[in-house]
Amino acid sequence: MTVIGLAALFSFADLGLGNGLINAIADAQGRGSTHEARVFVSTAFYSLLGLCVAAAAIFIAVYPTIDWAALFNVHSAAAAAEAGPTVGVFIGCLLGMVVLGLAQKIHVGYQEGFFAGVWSAVGSAVAMGAGAIAVSVEAGVPWLTLAVLGGPVVGVLLNSVAVYWFHRPELRPRLLLMNRPAIKRLSSLGGLYLALSVAGAVGYETDNIVIARILGAEDVPSYALPFRLFYIIPTVVSLVLAPLWPAYAEATARGDYVWIKETFTRSLRFSLAISIPAGLSFVVFGGEVLRLWVGGAIEPSFSLLVGFGLWTVITAVTGPFAMLFNGLAIIRFQVVASLTMATVNLLLSIVLVQRIGVAGAIYGTVLSMLFCIVLPYSGYITRMLRRIERGAPVATRRTDIRAS
Repeated sequence: MTVIGLAALFSFADLGLGNGLINAIADAQGRGSTHEARVFVSTAFYSLLGLCVAAAAIFIAVYPTIDWAALFNVHSAAAAAEAGPTVGVFIGCLLGMVVLGLAQKIHVGYQEGFFAGVWSAVGSAVAMGAGAIAVSVEAGVPWLTLAVLGGPVVGVLLNSVAVYWFHRPELRPRLLLMNRPAIKRLSSLGGLYLALSVAGAVGYETDNIVIARILGAEDVPSYALPFRLFYIIPTVVSLVLAPLWPAYAEATARGDYVWIKETFTRSLRFSLAISIPAGLSFVVFGGEVLRLWVGGAIEPSFSLLVGFGLWTVITAVTGPFAMLFNGLAIIRFQVVASLTMATVNLLLSIVLVQRIGVAGAIYGTVLSMLFCIVLPYSGYITRMLRRIERGAPVATRRTDIRAS
């Protein structure tokens, strides 16, 4: 569970180029320029391929010099022996996701989130089946990690084949289409997304590491498994909201801010309507669900479940904000807020885990999200919507990402 947490922590491994590609494709699509989309896809693909090859070489070089057992705070001989190989499997799956995951970004850029979701579901199904097999044959942790993290890689691999050879063969990456102006324009916006991803990863995905370092790796599942259960709710909400990102980008290009205001309001209501009753039901019945799931190995406290319930609602609510800001390319404000949240969350989580145990991690996250994300975001968007009501243009910090 700690290593799987690392997978989310390194969600910024594509250096923000994937998110930059979403805006680039939406912009090209709005102007009917298939050629520019081809240039951006080829540039992003081969840039990430080169970065991943370099990263793999660096990892191979430093692997023998790191005490992996000490890093994960494990002490048994079996765990110490498996720690390094498990990280090796993790790095391999991560690099595969970075390059092949561009196919999903293409779907999002064209507002085809359904296809991305289908292939993600395929990857999850593969991971579930492979994980069950690994457990049944009592395979080691490296093999279990390969099963769980390798499933999504299979999903994005099949998605890439479908996109580049069948669905949109005109976007198949070609090295000759890669050019410096496209790299510069992708990087200018991608750099902001990178900073946002790093801040988000530190802010949202370090709890497992904090628990492992303070309480020990054996306490991580007590937090990670309830997290996986409650994470279902914001995942469902995000699947519905994801197409709004490129839709907002196109609406901004048309100057249709009235539609933006109405759509944002509806998306916020939808998020609340789903997250509040679902989160409450998980608080009430989550303990029983976890007992059925893992055979009583995890007994979450009521305070932990309440914390996750609050986190569920807050996370679902921030989704509409993020889609609007991303679509309007308002990234710097998000970076500042997320960096503040990450710092506060990390400090709060360390203090609270030391004082109240596992539940301290989620309450550190809830408090930091409330004061550093929800309140600033709400104030910013309130002022923006008032400008829209007055008919004033909305000032967005869009980056020209057109390829020459």
